[in-house]
Amino acid sequence: MPVSIQTSMHKKIIPSLLLISIGWALASCQKRHVNTIPVSQIELGRYMGSWYEIARYPNSFEAGLDQVKAHYCLREDSGLNIHNEGRRADGKSESIHGRGIQADPDIPARLRVSFVPPYIYFFGQYNILFVNEDYSLALVSGKGDKYLWILARQPQISEADKDMLLKQAHARGFNTSKLYWTRQD
Repeated sequence: MPVSIQTSMHKKIIPSLLLISIGWALASCQKRHVNTIPVSQIELGRYMGSWYEIARYPNSFEAGLDQVKAHYCLREDSGLNIHNEGRRADGKSESIHGRGIQADPDIPARLRVSFVPPYIYFFGQYNILFVNEDYSLALVSGKGDKYLWILARQPQISEADKDMLLKQAHARGFNTSKLYWTRQD
């Protein structure tokens, strides 16, 4: 190939490659859009009880905790009591109590939860994104893409259940590679 043609091709290809690279970089910097619309139907009474945390997005309030378990109990005023507990590597147990309410009767699987007494000012969103038919597996998120949990009634789940829940999360736009798999031993 004559030098003048080769130089001309490089002048066309390099800017094109540079633009493609910049486009990929910008696309990777964009905030991920996730679907946090909760399930349309839920029997909150069946959701109550104990749940083991199978996996979570890392967060500051659970940093260093494993053997994490959540307990939900309906209150007489239609709200719910929450008790979360976990264990540090040194064996020290930590727990926190909270409360939750159904903020909108038209969206029963979207709860508002608070762990700050008097439980009326600081609420976070708790979206039940998936619950299986027998209420033994759940996928839960916060308002956006910052929080995600995989919960189960048992401390371990099968590979098939794990794959199904990961597909559910991925289909909603969550980056499942960020999940921390909670030790429940």
